[in-house]
Amino acid sequence: MRATVIYVPELRRSFATIAAAARATGADASNVGKVLRGQRRTAGGLHFEMRWAREEGRGEALSALRAATSKANELLQTAKARKKFGFSAELQDLDKLRDVLGSTQKGGFSASPKKYTSYSVGEIEAITQKLEQRIKIAEKALRKLDDEIRDLADMLGLSFREALQYEMIVPEFYRMLDLAGKDQRIGTNEMLEIEIKITNAGATEEQVQRLFGKLSRFFADPSMPRDYFDAAVDEAYTEIVGEDASSAFYEDELDDYF
Repeated sequence: MRATVIYVPELRRSFATIAAAARATGADASNVGKVLRGQRRTAGGLHFEMRWAREEGRGEALSALRAATSKANELLQTAKARKKFGFSAELQDLDKLRDVLGSTQKGGFSASPKKYTSYSVGEIEAITQKLEQRIKIAEKALRKLDDEIRDLADMLGLSFREALQYEMIVPEFYRMLDLAGKDQRIGTNEMLEIEIKITNAGATEEQVQRLFGKLSRFFADPSMPRDYFDAAVDEAYTEIVGEDASSAFYEDELDDYF
């Protein structure tokens, strides 16, 4: 908590305690206390006011907090715009500091000086330090997410921008490869070729999700025929490229399962 002083307007002086103010002015200490509590107007013919003590470095501390707050707001806005917020515990931990900092009407962190009037410089600096630490952790988490996008792009032969459309389901691409690698009917290499084929053909995230959902059922059931897998892939690719289905047999096979 920020320290307070007793200010006497007539003298333009501040005192650390009621006793010190009373001694310096000759007023009765109990009456000074009553003035400060609003029970009297004056004591010894003088006015007494409770004010916040001046602190060195207060402006700098508030400025640093505003800068950190602005950076945090920008980071969270970017993450939410890219729909990454829900995938990062680190970003959510950063957002939880809203309980300490408060929110603006637009939902961002607040750095209004009025909110921190009662905070000491040390307390403001401690809040700023905690905020900056969580910003660094969140930035590292976002860089990791971007690295995963780059790895996926390299694996699929896409540009980073092209791979961004799949950022919500990056783990699914690797999960499917893992399932295929454990399945004697398919294998990792064939599954990778399928992923490359559909993404390079321009599959949307929703189309990839639908296909992966069907293939997950295939991998979960060892008794399911290989024809089902082929039909699911053929149907998905047909939808992606916008051509007529190349095999009525595949359509019949899918109808048996859906």
